[in-house]
Amino acid sequence: MSQGQHSGSSVGYQPYPSGDREYRNSGYGASKTRYETVRETPNMSGSVDRYDSMKSSRPQTAASNFSHGAGQVSHEMYSAYNRSETPGRLPPISPDGKPCTADIRLQRDKHWKRLMELNDRFAEYIEKVRFLEAQNRILIADKKILSHGPNKHIKKIETAYQHESDLHRQQLEDAKAKRPILLDEERQLKQKLAEAKRRYDAAIHGYNGLYDDIEKDLRKLADIEADIAFVKKQTSVRREKLKFLERKRDGFAKSLHEVRNRITKETQEKDRYKKKAGDLLHKLDNEIRTHEVEISEVLPQLSEDTTAQQREEFRHNLRSAIDDIRKDYAKEIRKNYIDITTWYDKRMAELKRESEKLEQLAKERKSTLVWIKSHINEMPLDIQELFRKETDLLHRVEHLRYKREEIELIHREILESKDRVNRKMHDECNKLIHLIEKLCNEYQSVHDELERYRQLLEDEYMTHVLRPHHHQHQHQHQHQHSHSHSHHGHLHTRTGSSASTFSTAATVVESDEVQIEQGTTHATIEFTLGRRGRITFTRPVGADCLNVTNRAHHSVSLSHWRIIHSQDGKTIGDFVFPPGTMILPGDTIRIYARNYLGEAPYNALHFKNVQQLSLARRAKSVLINQEHQEVSWIDITNSTQSTLF
Repeated sequence: MSQGQHSGSSVGYQPYPSGDREYRNSGYGASKTRYETVRETPNMSGSVDRYDSMKSSRPQTAASNFSHGAGQVSHEMYSAYNRSETPGRLPPISPDGKPCTADIRLQRDKHWKRLMELNDRFAEYIEKVRFLEAQNRILIADKKILSHGPNKHIKKIETAYQHESDLHRQQLEDAKAKRPILLDEERQLKQKLAEAKRRYDAAIHGYNGLYDDIEKDLRKLADIEADIAFVKKQTSVRREKLKFLERKRDGFAKSLHEVRNRITKETQEKDRYKKKAGDLLHKLDNEIRTHEVEISEVLPQLSEDTTAQQREEFRHNLRSAIDDIRKDYAKEIRKNYIDITTWYDKRMAELKRESEKLEQLAKERKSTLVWIKSHINEMPLDIQELFRKETDLLHRVEHLRYKREEIELIHREILESKDRVNRKMHDECNKLIHLIEKLCNEYQSVHDELERYRQLLEDEYMTHVLRPHHHQHQHQHQHQHSHSHSHHGHLHTRTGSSASTFSTAATVVESDEVQIEQGTTHATIEFTLGRRGRITFTRPVGADCLNVTNRAHHSVSLSHWRIIHSQDGKTIGDFVFPPGTMILPGDTIRIYARNYLGEAPYNALHFKNVQQLSLARRAKSVLINQEHQEVSWIDITNSTQSTLF
């Protein structure tokens, strides 16, 4: 086996170096392998402390761990295979000594090739021994399982297997004997279900008839309520109109009172002016009499002191002065009389017009008051009629309400009886389904056990000769699975086939909300895992399926979340989570492709249009939430296979 074959296989044995006496003295084909020791101490950053032991030229298996958050450690094993330089080579010699040492070097090279071949054969032998030991452990465990119960005192595995087969065969016969009874019960349950459905249809038909009557009564009730609302609205409108007329009447009364006050005031002013004019005339008469007396007293004196000519002149002047005074007085009296007469006539005309307006307004108000009184007298009768109608409508509404409550009570009783029948039928169907599932599970388990025991008995006498490459694959995967629990695909313990040889992964960006991881599966795929939040894809496990894992400490609703699968930038298909889908803390939901060939649960989730999840180059799967945000993604950057293992 060449050195290149060891890079993708399990641990092989190499020759010891020529200058190491400890290796040379340890025996023919002996090897010395040291493993890297890892002590994991979770800290706040999620890293671990690593203590390395000494390293030799033999292949090493080391543990590399990366965390998804503070205080949480997840493991992933990777294997690193390093070949030492070609052992057994002599140090460089001078060109002159090469012909002398040619035979020695040729013999030494043959010797070391023989040692390498024997070393590889010894490694294959050890792998076979380990495989047989693992098979022996499996057989011992199966023997312990067979030794429990009635096979406790049976020491021969063939007898125990035969006894177990007879027991399961008897159980199958009992199940087949019960099948006619279960079929009869199923037929009876179907008849009961048909009878319940018939009664339910009859009840629904009766309820629909009652519902039509209820609709008619509700329509009548709506008309009555509309009449009540119309009467109330009409009453309120009339009351508003009555209030408006009362306000208008009060305004007219106030205006009439103001006009009467103005007439009284004008009459008082007229009397006052008349009295003032009479006082002035009386005063003028008194002045005239006083002047005449004074003149009569002064005239005798003047007649004695003056001559006849002077007296005549004085008399003439006095007459002319008196005439002038009388003319001025008459003119002033005439002017004042004309003004007073004009003002009086004008004022009387205005008062007459206002009096006519007030009389007309008083007549209108009187007719309005008569109409209001007549309506007020009729209002109690209208109110009594409305009250009577409203009382009648209330009685009818109450009657309809009682009738509706009775119908609802009847409908509720019908629904409760239907629910009781449905619950009973549901319980009986669940019991029947449970019995059928139990029988199917028992049949499947018995069938699997029989196949398993038959295969074990056949393999007990077979010589397990496996190809070295497959054994090395198997050994490496058993070692990785037992130490890291990483997801690299299904491991078959018999043939050693697997999805990939080994893988490495490293965290590129990591925080509480965003994490991007890059990893490389050396034999098959190179990928990038990323997430935002605590919902993420885990490593692809199983054929044609994806895992969605909740790494939060609380449940998360995945209703209407989507997974879009694309290749070369072109969308191939998608998957939408059903409404009400919840994922518990630490739980994982698996979504299968349409052409999944394994055994999926009966309620498994499948992609709509994705027939096969491709892992070819530039294949990508993205998880999108309800806000159309990318929550997690897995991007295949390079791959040598096109199916998911």
